[in-house]
Amino acid sequence: MKSFLFVAHDPGGANVIKPVIEYYADRSEIQSHLLLLGPAAERIQPTSPFVQYHSLRTITTPDFPNELSAEPEDIAAILDTIKPHVVFTATSFNSNLERLTLRFANDRAIPTFSILDFWSNYQKRFTFEGIVAPPRILFVADERMKREAEVELPTTTVIISGNPHLASIAAKYADVRSARTQSRHRQECHIRFFCENIKHYYPEKPVNEFTVIPKLLQSLKQSGFQGEFLIRPHPMESREPWQEVIEQENAGLTSLRLDTATFDDVLRDECLAVGCSSMVLLETASVGIPTFSYQISVPDDYFWLPFEEYGIVRLREEAEITTLVKQSIQTSTLPSRSSTQPLAIIDRILRQTVDSHDIL
Repeated sequence: MKSFLFVAHDPGGANVIKPVIEYYADRSEIQSHLLLLGPAAERIQPTSPFVQYHSLRTITTPDFPNELSAEPEDIAAILDTIKPHVVFTATSFNSNLERLTLRFANDRAIPTFSILDFWSNYQKRFTFEGIVAPPRILFVADERMKREAEVELPTTTVIISGNPHLASIAAKYADVRSARTQSRHRQECHIRFFCENIKHYYPEKPVNEFTVIPKLLQSLKQSGFQGEFLIRPHPMESREPWQEVIEQENAGLTSLRLDTATFDDVLRDECLAVGCSSMVLLETASVGIPTFSYQISVPDDYFWLPFEEYGIVRLREEAEITTLVKQSIQTSTLPSRSSTQPLAIIDRILRQTVDSHDIL
């Protein structure tokens, strides 16, 4: 039996690596070892006789109190104990977990793979204490991500696999969304705003959710919006500051509150999705929820998502808020996507790489 070690921390990385982990969890010829911290440990919990969980000591990530890092010697000890044939990681933005696992695995000549969930800071995601240690192979979502990653990571082989998470939820919710679209019944419109913790991660940026939401709410009031407005904080941020925003801004709307729905309920719901450049916008657009990015008075290079490619509408002028309010709840017309299955591509590349090292 061959052993694969999967490593993840951040919520975005957890989402994109979760389908990969679940795919191998049921493979009797593979022993899957899971080293998960933070949101990844909460979101990824397969049960299988072929899955083994590992724990290590955690420390608070400097300057990011809601995020966990690991003691370097514990990561090295796990690698030396397991001696995995493959190391496969997500790409946390602040935690040291994936960075050090890749560095130590590369030092031990273990084939290393990562999967990327966002379009920016490619080299930084694999840099810790000034040392760049990228994976041997990096799986990415599309051509743009491949081009940009290859510039910053010239020693890494970059392969377009697609995004396993987006492919998975698009398939999972297809029937639900189709049934809602065909129904003549329409519920009262409500809007969800998805935060991405810009103020915390990028304190130097003048535009963040706390500057955008008051402006958006004012525009909605002027446009005659009478529905419900739900604020959905980022999983890594505190909810308390948003309570203050709600108390300040609540006048004039039918309802303004924090969103407490499960994400499964969100993706089944009839709503409009709005944000700036949160990965959640790709998820809502992928299942057919009308999705918008607020970019009024925002420079063109401020956000990195491939908006149009994934069916996300940019809001650039105040007049477009009226269009948002009048948007009927219906399935978006999305651009055609490749029918190639991301998991099939990933599995083929992993096995080919392992075979080339005389492991399988």
